[in-house]
Amino acid sequence: MVDVDEKLLKLYLYMQHNDFSREAVSDFLEISQRQLSRLMNKWSEDGFILFNSGVGRGNATQIDFLKNIEAEFINHLIRNLEDYDVQQLQSIMSLDMSANSKRILRLCIEEVLYSRRDFSVEQFNFIDYLYRIPERIHPLEPLDIALVTVLSNVGERLYTVKGNEVRKTLVIFDEWIGNDLMIHLQRDIHFSNGDLLFADNVVQVLTNLIEAKSDLPGLNDVLSVEVVDTFKLKISMRKKSDLIKYILSQDFATIYKVKANKILFTGPYFVHSLKPDILMLKLNPYYTTKIPDITDVWLINDLNQYQDFVQRKDLKEEHTRIRYSMDFLTFNPNCHMTLEERKRLARIILGEEQPEIFIDKLRMLGIKGSRDTVRKVIETFNACVKSFEYVEVTIEDYITKPLEHFDVDVVMMNEALPMHQKYFNLLLSEKFSTWTKQYKESEYLQYIYQHKAIDYWQYAEHNYEQFLIQNGLIVILDYFGKKVLTMDSFKDYEVTDFGVVKYDSIISVEEEK
Repeated sequence: MVDVDEKLLKLYLYMQHNDFSREAVSDFLEISQRQLSRLMNKWSEDGFILFNSGVGRGNATQIDFLKNIEAEFINHLIRNLEDYDVQQLQSIMSLDMSANSKRILRLCIEEVLYSRRDFSVEQFNFIDYLYRIPERIHPLEPLDIALVTVLSNVGERLYTVKGNEVRKTLVIFDEWIGNDLMIHLQRDIHFSNGDLLFADNVVQVLTNLIEAKSDLPGLNDVLSVEVVDTFKLKISMRKKSDLIKYILSQDFATIYKVKANKILFTGPYFVHSLKPDILMLKLNPYYTTKIPDITDVWLINDLNQYQDFVQRKDLKEEHTRIRYSMDFLTFNPNCHMTLEERKRLARIILGEEQPEIFIDKLRMLGIKGSRDTVRKVIETFNACVKSFEYVEVTIEDYITKPLEHFDVDVVMMNEALPMHQKYFNLLLSEKFSTWTKQYKESEYLQYIYQHKAIDYWQYAEHNYEQFLIQNGLIVILDYFGKKVLTMDSFKDYEVTDFGVVKYDSIISVEEEK
């Protein structure tokens, strides 16, 4: 990444009000014309300007700026503020910059000067197991718990949800003005390269999100998203609904920025390296909310290596009492089985009736390496179906390919879900909604979330579950807590509603020996 120097900024500001003259610009920058030529060639090679040197009398040199030099310099200054002394900063503040830039500097210089950039902390390593290493860390990739684990630790969203409470994260204040949600951002949030988070960054993320998921409840009511000020944006809606805040708390709404083909986030860690079998997270040096005890996190998909680490560090696997995931079967309503056959099969699976063959054929989809629950279901199906076929696929194929691709009658699913809003979240996912979104009951559940207060949601969730069961569309097999690695010195840690451990929340960690 090439930084903007102060002379380029001065040239940019000068050219807002003046025509180019080599003699005048050289005098303004206090350099020779030869030095100016060298600098202009360098700025051109770095991709900041295009210039056409006029030849002959009356042919003036023309300069075009390819980037917003003022904005680029502000970010450079914030990243490298420690390199400037007080006199240099006063000199920069005296430049004829826009009111927005001066406001940013006034708001941020003191905060950044006192933030710990070159801090010295003890290195504490932690290893966690992921059943797959995501190839690309981006919130608009197909989501599974592996990608969600990474996003939850490298990124942040405008809001978060805990239980039935929507909390502000990157938002310092919001208000409804008619059907417009006005959002004021925190003013000291940095991406992992040091760039400050502006409203423009958030608007770009939300624009991409709405384009990709325009049919989701909440997002389908958005008319426009606009920058109002440096740290302020406006979401214009067809009608006022706090559901938009819930949607913007989801992992697919993680705030990011693409710069030089790198995806940057604002969370406590950043992706240091990404390989097919291991992903390394390191402490984000510009994260000022708090400095985590865990500085390096290794996410691996080698179970033997993971177990070796557990034994070597004398770690314990602690199971949470709160349930974060659900094993269930979901049936294709358009398959050859009748409603009564699906309901009878459900009763047999749940042990309410004895198995016997009464179905001619059945194709079931499952993910390779699933729990023992799959084996028990297969045994039951073999006892009830004349011609049973189990279609086993990799997690990658399951995530990336639509459900229609597999041509099956039933799918074995395991989903990490916030239990308070599990069915609404399932309807947000492509796999579950493929067979259920057409029902008026599915539309009604989404209507409740859009138009009714949060107090109604739990009742609507219960009614929807009863609809699925009574119509032979789902068989709930089991619920599971989260397995968390701990040691005696772990005093506290946080688990999200999706069962993801926030590594920065682990406190009081022993030094690795």
